[in-house]
Amino acid sequence: MFKWIVIIGSMCLFSALGYYTLNTSISSHNICNNSRCIDLEEFNSIQMDIDAANVNIQESDKFKIEYNLSFSSPSDNIICKNEEGALIFKSPKNSRVVNNKDQYINIFVSPYKKLNDCTINMNVGNFSCSDKILMGDNLKIKCNTGNINILNCDSENINIESNVGEIGISGNIYGDSVISLKTGNVALNLLKPLQEYSYSLKSNLGNIISYGKKSKSDNLVGAILESDNFDGSKLDVHVNTGNIDINKLRI
Repeated sequence: MFKWIVIIGSMCLFSALGYYTLNTSISSHNICNNSRCIDLEEFNSIQMDIDAANVNIQESDKFKIEYNLSFSSPSDNIICKNEEGALIFKSPKNSRVVNNKDQYINIFVSPYKKLNDCTINMNVGNFSCSDKILMGDNLKIKCNTGNINILNCDSENINIESNVGEIGISGNIYGDSVISLKTGNVALNLLKPLQEYSYSLKSNLGNIISYGKKSKSDNLVGAILESDNFDGSKLDVHVNTGNIDINKLRI
């Protein structure tokens, strides 16, 4: 009994003292409904490094960001700034998740804005982008656990890496693109026919479905589908456990 009292007392003292220090790099922000709303100058790319939150990019009549995090208090160490046309957002790595569905970062940009050179590093959470926003060239997303859903892309050189979750991408992919997933399914709705790519699709434990047709494999488990076209854009999709589904983009 005495040990529990000491532990609870220590936790209360730790919380009262505060663990983080404030470092919010944009002076113009408001506190509204327990979340922060920050108006931004126009930006062309996003650099994000966060621990636990759902990230959503959507259209608006002005550029801004709104976030609500479980550790979002006056003692936070959150970096949010517009630096040379790039939105930079970083949150503490050692935060504790209270309720992940209530933790969010909403990024608002003008409709049909093309965002190039975006790098998103996430530990836990979902990433989604509206079909009114165009994800552009050199897109890099690294997520430990969570779903990734991009509804409109025109991207040269995509690099997506995830441990657990679902990955869905719709649009035009070209250049050299790599999608790697340990556990989950990958669904691609491509503007160009798969035959125009130099592609390598591999699932160690799962199926590959190309335009509704399931690929056959000599292996007892898993599937491999590779092209003999070495001149097209490179598309590598590797899944350890899960399916790969390729379809034509419906416009």
